[in-house]
Amino acid sequence: MAHFARIDDSIVQEVVVVADEHLLDGNGQPDEALGVAYLHSIGLEGDWVQTSPTGAFRGHYAGVGDLWDGTNFVEVEPLPNPASGLQEQIDALMLDSLDTQFAMQDRLDAQDELMNALILEMLG
Repeated sequence: MAHFARIDDSIVQEVVVVADEHLLDGNGQPDEALGVAYLHSIGLEGDWVQTSPTGAFRGHYAGVGDLWDGTNFVEVEPLPNPASGLQEQIDALMLDSLDTQFAMQDRLDAQDELMNALILEMLG
C-alpha cells in the first residue's frame, strides 16, 4: 500500500491509500507518477505527493493541515484552542452571579423581617 497526500497551496488537504498494483511499473518497481496517474484516473484531481507512514522519506508522514515545502512535509503544531479555559471562566461568572443573587435575597429577607417587625410594633 502506498499513501498519497493531496496538496493545495502548500497545505495537505487529505491523505489516501493506493494499492501497490496501481503504482508498479513494467519491472515491478513502485513509481510515484503511476500512483498519481491512477488517482487522477479515478477522478481525484489535484496535486498528489507520496508520503511514508513510517516517515522513511519526505520528513514524516503527511497529516491533514501539514505543510509541503516542495521537498518535505512539515508538521504544523495545532494552535491553542481559544476556548480552552472558557468553561472555567463561565463557571466563575455563574458562581459570582449566584453569590450576588443570594446576597440580594438575604438583603430582601432582612428587609421583609424589618417591615414585619415595624408592622407588628405599629399594631401592637
